[in-house]
Amino acid sequence: MIHESSPWKKTLFQDAEFLERWAAKPCSPRRSFILERKVFLAAYSLRKLHENIKLSNATLDLKVSVKISSPIQSGFSNMHHWFDKYFDLQNPLTTQLTWYRIINILIHSATFVEVVDNEGRITGFMVTSDRELKRGLIHVALDDFISLMRTAAQDYPTHIQQHRHPETRKWITGAGHVES
Repeated sequence: MIHESSPWKKTLFQDAEFLERWAAKPCSPRRSFILERKVFLAAYSLRKLHENIKLSNATLDLKVSVKISSPIQSGFSNMHHWFDKYFDLQNPLTTQLTWYRIINILIHSATFVEVVDNEGRITGFMVTSDRELKRGLIHVALDDFISLMRTAAQDYPTHIQQHRHPETRKWITGAGHVES
């Protein structure tokens, strides 16, 4: 349980700044490790904050435009990084996914690879999980992910509502903002 979310959110904001700076550094194994680690820790933090009702529902319910490279053959293994052999990287489809879904894919990822432009700057990442593998490899823009981190870092819900689902009798909790 997260009782005080401020330190978590402050770290998200700092890590967003850090990712932005490091994305432009020269390509190196250290840069790749730092990017991967910061993205995964941010994903975990975002989900933990959401589950502890420290973010408004709208933050992770927000849809973001991503590209999906469909599988072109089965048999992909995260032990071999032949993405072009197993996924159609040349013809990605554009779609929208919620941040909540992307966060879960990151947390349960089967593969993760950075996307680099012609100058060597990191512009995003591609990820899939064992459950999403049949749907494809998801391309997420780093700027979009950094924007999510900053949004979450400033999100302090002002209204929490809880009610029971009439059929399942499970509690449903929502958090948001009420204008005064």
